[in-house]
Amino acid sequence: MTEGLSQGYVSDITQDHDGFVWITTSDGLNRYDGTKMTSYHHDPEDSTTIGGNDLSCIFEDSKGRLWIGTRNHGLDLFDRETETAKHFRHGEKNSIRSDGINKITEDRTGALWIETREGLDRLVIEKSGKYNFTHIRLDTEFERHRDEFWAEKVFVDSKNRILVTTHTHVWELQFSRNGKTYTLIPRFRFGPRAVFPIPEILEDTVRRILYVNDQQSWRFLKYDFTDPQPAFEANREVPCWTLDKQGRIWANHQKQVRLIDPNSCMERYVYSSDPAQMKLLEIATVMYTDRNGVVWIASGGYGLLKYDPHTEPFHHLLPENSIYQILELDPESLLTHHLQIVKLEKSNLYLSRKMTGLREIKKQSLTALSESPLARDSSGNIWIGMSSSVYLHQVKTGKGKKYSLPYNDIVSTPFPLITDRHNKLWMGYRNYLVRFDPVTETFSRFAYPSIAFLLDFDFLQCIYEDDHFLWLGTVEGLYRFDTKNGKMSRPFTNEEGNGQSLGNDFVIALAKDTHYPDRYLWVGTKGGGLNRLDKKTGLFKRYSTKNGLPNNVIYGILPDDSGKLWLSSNNGLTQLDPVSGNIKNFNEEDGLQGNEFNRYAYLRTSTGKFVFGGLNGLNYFDPEEIKPLPPPNVMFTDFRLFNKPVDFTKPGSPIRKNISYVKAITLRYVQNVVTFGFAGMDFRAKKRIVYRYKMQGFDNDWIYAAEENEATYTNLDPGKYTFVVQGKFRNGSWGTDSASMLLVIVPPWYRTYWFYTFVTISIISSCYAFYKYRINQLMRLEGLRNRIARDLHDEVGSSISTIAIYSKIVHEHVGIKTFNNEPLLKKITEHATEIMESMNDIVWNINTKNDSFDHIIIKMREHAYQLFEAKGYMLHFQFDESLSRMKLQMERRRDFYLIYKEALNNIAKYAEGKNVWIAVTTGNQQINLIIEDDGKGFDPEAAAKNGNGLSNMRFRANALKGTLMITSEIGKGTKLRFVF
Repeated sequence: MTEGLSQGYVSDITQDHDGFVWITTSDGLNRYDGTKMTSYHHDPEDSTTIGGNDLSCIFEDSKGRLWIGTRNHGLDLFDRETETAKHFRHGEKNSIRSDGINKITEDRTGALWIETREGLDRLVIEKSGKYNFTHIRLDTEFERHRDEFWAEKVFVDSKNRILVTTHTHVWELQFSRNGKTYTLIPRFRFGPRAVFPIPEILEDTVRRILYVNDQQSWRFLKYDFTDPQPAFEANREVPCWTLDKQGRIWANHQKQVRLIDPNSCMERYVYSSDPAQMKLLEIATVMYTDRNGVVWIASGGYGLLKYDPHTEPFHHLLPENSIYQILELDPESLLTHHLQIVKLEKSNLYLSRKMTGLREIKKQSLTALSESPLARDSSGNIWIGMSSSVYLHQVKTGKGKKYSLPYNDIVSTPFPLITDRHNKLWMGYRNYLVRFDPVTETFSRFAYPSIAFLLDFDFLQCIYEDDHFLWLGTVEGLYRFDTKNGKMSRPFTNEEGNGQSLGNDFVIALAKDTHYPDRYLWVGTKGGGLNRLDKKTGLFKRYSTKNGLPNNVIYGILPDDSGKLWLSSNNGLTQLDPVSGNIKNFNEEDGLQGNEFNRYAYLRTSTGKFVFGGLNGLNYFDPEEIKPLPPPNVMFTDFRLFNKPVDFTKPGSPIRKNISYVKAITLRYVQNVVTFGFAGMDFRAKKRIVYRYKMQGFDNDWIYAAEENEATYTNLDPGKYTFVVQGKFRNGSWGTDSASMLLVIVPPWYRTYWFYTFVTISIISSCYAFYKYRINQLMRLEGLRNRIARDLHDEVGSSISTIAIYSKIVHEHVGIKTFNNEPLLKKITEHATEIMESMNDIVWNINTKNDSFDHIIIKMREHAYQLFEAKGYMLHFQFDESLSRMKLQMERRRDFYLIYKEALNNIAKYAEGKNVWIAVTTGNQQINLIIEDDGKGFDPEAAAKNGNGLSNMRFRANALKGTLMITSEIGKGTKLRFVF
C-alpha cells in the first residue's frame, strides 16, 4: 500500500479510538480511513502545523490525545479536530530531554514515558494543564558510557510495571507515592553481547508471557524474571515484532518475516508470490496489530502491507492449479484429479495480494495415469476411470488392477464414478448407466428411456445414492433409477411456463436435505440455479439470482449440520438457509481461490471440513468458523459543497473543525447541494463493506449505496435534517449503531418564522382594520342617514307642517272676500324657500365632489352674496388659494359650513351693519375662519343665555376639535374666529 502515502519509509503505525490508522513517515503524517490517505506536513510559516516532517513514532494515550515524535524537532501533541499541534522542545525550563524522540508509551496513572536519543523522560500532565518532565537517570555505568550505547528502551506491562532495558539489564523502575523520586531494581541481566541494538520487550497478556529479544530471545512465564526460558532465535538487526489476535508472534529476522507459535515456539516464514512484496518483507521496519486483528507490516521505503485474518478461514491450497475433482484419502489427505496427494497440514504461510495459507504438497504418481474421474470405496480403495476401463488402486498394498468394459460399440472414459453402500461401482458410459460388481467382476448396463441414438458426449453428469435409488443428473433432466429392479423413470425436465418444474435440464450437482432427507432433494443446474425437488409431489422450488444467488450455475452442493447449503458457482461460494431464505455470498476478497469454481470439485471430509476446487486451486474450511463480521464503526471523512471540498480553516467556512468530529452543520439557503463522505473503520475485507444512508426529514426510507462511500443531496429546502449512515459487511447485519450529522439549512429572511409571524399578524391586523373601517363606514352611513332624516324632520318637516296648516287656512277662506290671505301666502312662500334651501344644503353636503375645499369656498361665497346683497351689506371675502388642494370629509364639511352659515345668518338678522369681512386661511396645518362685521354688537354672555345659536356653534366646533372665539361689544361690531 503506497498510494496516497506521503513517503514510503514508515516509522510507526497506530489506530486511534475512532478507528483511523495513523502512519508516520520520513516525510509527514498520514491518516488512513480505508479509502484514502490524508497527509499532514510541517509549514515553516504556520506554527500550528506539526513540528517537522521527519517523524519517528506516534501514540494515542488513554485520554484520546495523539502524540507525535519527530527525529529532530521534539514532541508534538496533535489536535485531530483542528489539525493543529502543540510543540514540546528541548532547551526550555522543565522541557523534554532531547528533540530526538524514539518511542512514546503510557502507564496506568496517565504518565507518559518518552524514549529520546539522550535518555528516558516521564511526562505528567496535571489537572491544571501544566506539563512536568522528569529525566530518568539509570545506573552509573550506563550513564557514564551513554554515548557509546543506543538509548534505553521502556515498556509498561499489563501489571503497570515500568520495565527499562539497556545493553546489560532489564530494570524495573518504581516511583514513590509522591511521584518525585524513583528507584531502579534489576530484574534480569543479559549475557555478553554487542551494544547494538538495545533489547525490546513484547507481552502476551492472554498467556501471561513476556518476551525479550536478546541474542537469544527469552520468554518469562507468568512474568517471572527468575525463570528465563529460551524462545526463538533473535534478530540482531533493528527488531520489529507484534502479537496478533491468534496469539502468534510476527517478527523480522534476517530479511524475512517469521510467524511464531507461542505454545511450541515453532517458526514458519511468510512469503509472497509478488516479488515487489518480498522486497517489503525484507526491510520491515514496523509491525502493528490493529483492534480487529489486521496485521500491518511497514517497510523502509516501499510502503505498507496488511494481512487480513478474515481470509484465513477459507484456507487456500494449490494456487495456479485448476482443480476439477477431489477425493478424500484420509481425514488429513486429499487426492486431486492430477493424482496429487494434498496434506491438510499447516506449513509456511504465503503472502500475496491477499495473505493466504499454503499447505505442504506431496506428489505421488500412482501409475502413468493423468487427469481422470475418481471414486473411493468403503475400504479406502481408489477407482480411476480410464479409456474404456476402470482401474482399482489398493491404497494399503499399493497394488492395482485394470477392468475393461465389455462394450465394443462404445469407446469412451467412464464418467462420473461412485461406489454405493455395497461397494458396487456405478458409472456413466455415453448412452448407458453401467454397474460393476467387484466381487463377481462383471459389468451391467442400463439404457436411458429417452435416448434413441448413439451419443458422442457424456450424457450422465452426476449420481446421488438415495437408499436403493440412484438419482441421475444428466444433460436432459433428472432421472431416478431403482437398483433393485433395474427400472429407470422418465426424467424430470424443464417445462416452459411452469415455475414448479426443473429450472434447467442440465443437472450438475445433487445433495440430500439435512432436515428432510426422505422428502427433499437439492438439484444444481447449469443456468437454472438451485432447485429443491419434493419427491412426494414431483414439484420443484427454484432459487436463482432473483433470490440473491450470485450466479445461476451451481457446480457443487454441500449441506452442513445445521441444514444450511454451501454452493459453488461461477461467482464464488454461497451459504443458503432454506428455512429463512437468507443468502450469504463470498468471493475472492474473502480469501477464496477465485470467483470461478469447477464442477465435481467439492466434498465434505470425514472431519466435517468442506472443500471446493476452482481455477486457482482449492479452498477448505470448517463451516462453523465462517461467521459474519460485526458491523464496522462508521466515521465521516469528507464534506463538500457543490462538489468542492470545504476547508474548515478558511473564514466563513460552515464547519470549524475536521468533519470527522463535527456534530452539526449550518448552511445558508443557497448552499443546498451537499456531499458527505464516510468510511467503515474496519480494515478486514475492506471491499466487502457496504453502506446505507438516509436524510431524515427528506428520505422516507434507507438508500442502499453498496460499496459507494459518499452521498450527495441537491436542492434541499431550508429546514432541519439529520443525515444517518450505517455500514456492514456483505454477509453481516446492519446493527443498531450509526453515524449521524445534524444539517440545518437556514431559510432566506422572507421564509423565516419571524417573517411568517409578521406577515400573519399584518394580515390579521389589516383584516381587522378593514373590518373596523367597514363597521365605521357603516356606522357613519347609518349616522348620515339618521342625520339626514333628523335634518329633514327638523328643517323640512316643520316647514312643511307650517305650509300645510297655512294652506288649509287659505283653503277654508277661499270664498270669504273679507279674508286677507296675502300674509299667509307670503309665509307659505318663505317656508317653501327655506325647504328648498335646506334641501340644497343637504344634497350639497352628501355629494362627495364637494369634499374639495374650492367647492366649499364657492358655496360659502354664494351663500354670503345671496344673504348680504339683499340686506345692503358690503361683502369683503378673502380666500387662501392653498386651501383648494385640501379636502374635508362630509361630517366635518357639514359642521364647518353650519358654523359659517349660523354666523352669517346672525349678522343678517341682528347686526344692522354695513360691512362684513370674511377670511378663510391656512397655517400650521390648520384652517382659520374669521368673520367680522361693523354692526351694533351684542353682549355674548346674555346671548348665550337667551338662544341656541351660539351653543350649537360651540357644539359643532368641539366636534371638529377646533377653537371658537367670539368677541363683541355694543356699538363696535362682532368678530368670530374659528380654528381647527
